[in-house]
Amino acid sequence: MASILIIGPDPETREILKLRFEVDGIEVTTALGKEDAVPAIKKDRPDCALIDLIDLSEGETKEALAIIRAVTQAKIQSILLMPRGFTESPPKKDCETCGISFKEKIAKADLVINKPYDLNALIEQVSRLISNPKKSSTSRRGSHRRS
Repeated sequence: MASILIIGPDPETREILKLRFEVDGIEVTTALGKEDAVPAIKKDRPDCALIDLIDLSEGETKEALAIIRAVTQAKIQSILLMPRGFTESPPKKDCETCGISFKEKIAKADLVINKPYDLNALIEQVSRLISNPKKSSTSRRGSHRRS
């Protein structure tokens, strides 16, 4: 059975996504932030991590970088839900441990979706990503990115 880890600060969004993915037969684990997500990544080894970013404040950016780093190290596919307006003004924060900019980290994600997003389209894109793990991340991102 395919599995996904949904990470985000909003409990209602996590629950809506969890219920919707479960309807499609995907096993779901949820996490509030880095403290919950990193152990879940190591223990559960989900097929995919969906990281919901709300406002990209300094604290959230540091959390997101730590989660993205853990996902990348575990070689788990990643999906980022970016806040409205992100493309116009991305944060200039850098990863303190590796020196890579936040924008470069985001570019490594398998799928980047800007809010607002269509829930059914999101579910379809994630299901396709999970069921086709051997395709290159470049081809996946290019064909599924929402503006």
